[in-house]
Amino acid sequence: MEACSIAGASRPIRKITVLGVGGVGGLLAGQLIRKYGDAVSLVARGARGEHLRQQGLTIHSDLYGEYTVQPAAVTADPAELGVQDLILVSVKYAQLETAAAQLAPIVGPDTLVLPVMNGVHTAAKLGQLLGKGRMLQSVIYVVSSAGADYSITQYGDYTTIYLGEGERADEADAKAVCEALKAADIGCAMGITGTEVSKDAASMILADDNFATIVKAVVNGRGVYTNIKNSINFLLSGNMAGILCVLLTSILGLSVPFAPVHLLFINLLTDSLPAIAIGVEPATGGLLDQKPRDPKEPILTKGLLGKIFAYGAIIAAAVMAAYFIGLRDSGAELAMTMAFSTLTLARLFHGFNCRGIPSIFRIGLTTNKASIGAFFAGVVLLAAVLFIPGLNTLFEVAPFTMKEIGLVVLLAFLPTVVIQIYKVVGDAVRASRRK
Repeated sequence: MEACSIAGASRPIRKITVLGVGGVGGLLAGQLIRKYGDAVSLVARGARGEHLRQQGLTIHSDLYGEYTVQPAAVTADPAELGVQDLILVSVKYAQLETAAAQLAPIVGPDTLVLPVMNGVHTAAKLGQLLGKGRMLQSVIYVVSSAGADYSITQYGDYTTIYLGEGERADEADAKAVCEALKAADIGCAMGITGTEVSKDAASMILADDNFATIVKAVVNGRGVYTNIKNSINFLLSGNMAGILCVLLTSILGLSVPFAPVHLLFINLLTDSLPAIAIGVEPATGGLLDQKPRDPKEPILTKGLLGKIFAYGAIIAAAVMAAYFIGLRDSGAELAMTMAFSTLTLARLFHGFNCRGIPSIFRIGLTTNKASIGAFFAGVVLLAAVLFIPGLNTLFEVAPFTMKEIGLVVLLAFLPTVVIQIYKVVGDAVRASRRK
């Protein structure tokens, strides 16, 4: 088996015992079994221990994967195991005397004993009960990342296992707690049983002391960050379309495709509503399937910039098609009106493209009611500008026929069709990779 080298041990760890397999102890046992297999022994009593000794157990967990406990790996009498290299103790404070009696036959002079309990203060009590007369290696447990092996780190005379955080600690333990929490990417402290020192050092405080809250916090945090990126994608890709249209007409020496009042209308009304709707897109469990993001990664990544330019170019192509049709049929005034109408409506449709990475068919059209409301509000505002007398004069809109209106709707919708086809193909590719 692979040797486990731990700071504080005088030799490589090859014989590992976990005393107590419920709660944190069971979680740690599973992680050790997955990595070190038959070298791990479990000490369990009562009905649960009897079941494990007779049948073994396969435990499934969405958060920590799967591990199998073989019957031969479980014992009720630790004395049968002989002296162990590493002992992890997961017991309640009231059971310390029983734990000490069980551990005594298997604790040698070089055995590393790491209490994994509800409080690091119990390490001192356990050390006294074992007759060592000194503080054992203290353990602070904080939640590890999904699927990761347990992490053991040395801080001076104290060893930390990243699985959770203790309820009380003396001054030396408090120092170890702070260093462990600060060393973690996200240090978690308990809001009810945690110390004030640990709360000050932590990045996150669990108000209900429930580890499941961390999963919810990760989903919500990733959801907020994803919505911010999607809103940026929507705003910048739409603006990119307008910039490309103006740039092309300037290069070709044609009349401008948009009047200043058109751009003001787009930016203040039809841009803001879909962007707000994208910002309140509900977080989904699928966000946990994503790999952790590098904290130093800029929000405008190469991939996002590529999407902004690509989406902007597709929308710009549709707008310029409408512009040239209007220029051919009636002149510059109708060309500007059709370009303005197409860009506005295309960006309203584009709001659905920017709700997430998957296609709208996978996300669900009605899962975000705000996006539907923003779309129809934008359509009503655009219709008011185009058809209400007085407003059409104010916004420099030329009259146009039903045929031209139909062309505007068709051209405005085409970019969304193209982008959604691309997303559907992406969905299929990702699904095949998961298989």
